[in-house]
Amino acid sequence: MPGKVLVTGGASFIGSHLVDKLVEKGHAVRIFDNLEPQVHNDVPQYLNPQAEFVKGDVRNEHDIRKAIKGIDVIFHLAAAVGMSQSMYDIQRYIDVNTRGIAKLLDILVNGNCSIEKLIVASSISIYGGGAYRCENCGIIYPKLRTGSQLKTNEWEMRCPYCGNMVKPIPTGEDKPLHPTGIYAIYKRDQDEMCLTVGRA
Repeated sequence: MPGKVLVTGGASFIGSHLVDKLVEKGHAVRIFDNLEPQVHNDVPQYLNPQAEFVKGDVRNEHDIRKAIKGIDVIFHLAAAVGMSQSMYDIQRYIDVNTRGIAKLLDILVNGNCSIEKLIVASSISIYGGGAYRCENCGIIYPKLRTGSQLKTNEWEMRCPYCGNMVKPIPTGEDKPLHPTGIYAIYKRDQDEMCLTVGRA
């Protein structure tokens, strides 16, 4: 049944395609985006003209309340993105991403709003490296390559237990989480915060 949907980060590549699909399915869609200058100079021409656009910051309570007014479902994609950049712009990434989702959850829990569902975009980055098979040790989940491997340009992964070369295999969702960057840590924390609040 069509409803009123908010897509935070809806001007992004993935967000804009999600907006298109939601509009196509008959939903009334509102886009909420801060138009980060690193990504956008202005409102992108590719945004669906049938969607309403609201400019705002996910850390700003007034902006969030304005964006969620009358909304039934939220797709939360808003984030400062970039694994490498997050490693040298740490304070900004934590401020935008972690404080942003905390602010949204706080409003949903304590505010008088009509939100029925919050759908959050996760990231493969929360898993760190993928899964591998070692002929001796079976399925393993190695962490980062060692400094000595990188110095000798050894890019293939080795088993952390026996040292043998290993082969990559498909990574299942039950793999232990080993985020290796600030952005990945935020995505893991966001997932866990939303799941915990949702269960409560």
